[in-house]
Amino acid sequence: MTIILKTHNLQISHQNKTSLAFKDINIEKGQSVLLLGPSGCGKTTLLSMMAGLLNPTTGQVFHDGEDLYKMPTKARDKRRGKHFGFIFQTLHLIPYLNVYNNIALAAKMVHARVEQNRIETLLESLGIAHKLKSMPHELSQGERQRVAIARAVLNRPDIIIADEPTSALDDINAKATIDLIKVQAKQYNSTLILATHDARIIDGFDMVIRLENQQKVAA
Repeated sequence: MTIILKTHNLQISHQNKTSLAFKDINIEKGQSVLLLGPSGCGKTTLLSMMAGLLNPTTGQVFHDGEDLYKMPTKARDKRRGKHFGFIFQTLHLIPYLNVYNNIALAAKMVHARVEQNRIETLLESLGIAHKLKSMPHELSQGERQRVAIARAVLNRPDIIIADEPTSALDDINAKATIDLIKVQAKQYNSTLILATHDARIIDGFDMVIRLENQQKVAA
């Protein structure tokens, strides 16, 4: 299998004179990976470095064989917009845009053509085709989550990054949300990297990486 994302010797220093150091990770194309650990253990920090959003103090992140942090910032931003899709704990839906336009933003941000049929098909597959013209405040939490999933996969990303997507959900909706994300990832052969403290969703991932005991060293 092809290694789509690889980290080497990642470490980041903080102003409180401590550093977080992470074990090396190799992720194959199409794999589903769970980063599991309690709040404050560095999950979001690791995701941010893996996605080219946060420069590590030391170490490297390779996407499809290229070191993200040796790229010029604009080139890294362009690659991230084209090849990564994001689902955050805070969904970041624009309140004055309807569902269609919130999803279309993913294409517009990378100067790609907005495919109306694709957006409609995505919403249908997620069970909310009838919400195409609805505003975010008119949606339930579960419906907003589905809009965020649609936006994340619109550009057919190599990698889907999900940060605590089930933290505000009950057991039934947590499972439903993870199942929806996995189905969308599998449909496009996208690699899924999901970070959570939620042990309810541990089953069904190709790789589980536990971060609760990762090393902290003096800076």
